[in-house]
Amino acid sequence: MFTFAKDNLHNFRHTTGYAFATLASACPRTLCLTGTLFGGMATSLFYLLHRLDGRVRAEFAWNEGQRFASLYGVLEWLIKSSEAEREDDEYGVYSGRRRRFTRVVERPGISPALVPRLLDSTVFLTLEDLGFELPPYQEQPVVLNMIQGNGGEPDQAEVYQRLSQSLLQAAREDRSLMSEYLQTTLAWPNAPWRDEETSIGTIPALDADRLYPKERWLVDKCLEEKALGRRVLLFVRQTSTRDIQPRLSDLLDQVGLRSVVLRSSVPTHRREAWVRRRVRNGLDVLICNPRLVQTGLDLVDFATSIFYEIEYSVYLVQQASRRTWRLGQTEAVKVYFPIYAGAMEHRAVAHVGRKVAAAQLLYGDDIAGALVQEAGADYGFLESLAREVIDNTELPDLGQIFVNQSRQYEGAGWLTGRGDLELEDEVSQALDAVAMDLAPGQPLSGEQLSLF
Repeated sequence: MFTFAKDNLHNFRHTTGYAFATLASACPRTLCLTGTLFGGMATSLFYLLHRLDGRVRAEFAWNEGQRFASLYGVLEWLIKSSEAEREDDEYGVYSGRRRRFTRVVERPGISPALVPRLLDSTVFLTLEDLGFELPPYQEQPVVLNMIQGNGGEPDQAEVYQRLSQSLLQAAREDRSLMSEYLQTTLAWPNAPWRDEETSIGTIPALDADRLYPKERWLVDKCLEEKALGRRVLLFVRQTSTRDIQPRLSDLLDQVGLRSVVLRSSVPTHRREAWVRRRVRNGLDVLICNPRLVQTGLDLVDFATSIFYEIEYSVYLVQQASRRTWRLGQTEAVKVYFPIYAGAMEHRAVAHVGRKVAAAQLLYGDDIAGALVQEAGADYGFLESLAREVIDNTELPDLGQIFVNQSRQYEGAGWLTGRGDLELEDEVSQALDAVAMDLAPGQPLSGEQLSLF
């Protein structure tokens, strides 16, 4: 029996990892079950294999994840050069100070050489392989426009643009503000009706007595689903100090829909029964953070899911979206992703779709039509958003990313990808990676090594 001192989440994960390795080494046979084996990067498999496979431990030390990635994954070499650098000399002429700095970073992707390491110990099964049939599954982005001003006072679109530009300029001058820039631009469009406190000042709230485009679409969609006899599972990310669930629930109640908010105060082992009781009482819309239902729940009473706000973890989005697509579901399942055109969440949803390539290749699923052309090596979530903004890249066409046709077997959608990193880790990686970009006049020089 193992007792864990949960001082914090980081230490707890390490402790459980050690316990897992100890149990595996003590058992003559180990059967591990998971629906999300591969996180898109080679090292997401390395640490799992190192604890389970003695052959991997004999060949690689625990701290040799990068060497494993160099053999079975994708590495990118990032080289920062100063403007004054001479092409034939990496050091100062008199001082000896380095003018070029190289950093090696792992990117999503695998080498075919990784597959033989898994063939004798891994079985990939889908529900279709087991003879089970599920109804059609469809994912669909819904791109909406913010409210434009009428020439007088600036409205939602103009305020967002000013907020985004001001925070980006502040982040260029002080890179520690990059996290605030990313978080604020992701969250503000979905709650413009409240004051926004930022490092550049307070952004006054817009009119709270009207429906904003995404809210209007949500109300109309829920009414449409109710008319078809379908219940809606509504996922929201801002559920703590910036909670927007009460407002959404009020808006739905005002049009005659019966909504309820699932809170973390409901114990995990009672949540499924808690939801069933509400369904028997005539529930139309269940509102919650996707983390509350990402694993262990079968919510087949709901046929439609709406991600009102995109989550950072691709694993989390995938697991939450599959809560309604389980054995026992008899209706076609639809998953919607409403977003504001041109906003930071537009880029965020595109990044979630791009994480599918490596995992689908490993699982052997059909990836035709599910990927964008850029589905090769990519950056971390927040890091990618920061880089795109800095480089002023074009917004992607979400219609090329989402799978709009019915999928008949588990795991065939686009929501498969990189591991479930905590937001704090993502922000830290983003700040470290974009530090070399933020100084004006010092563009990033990069070289990529792909082992495909």
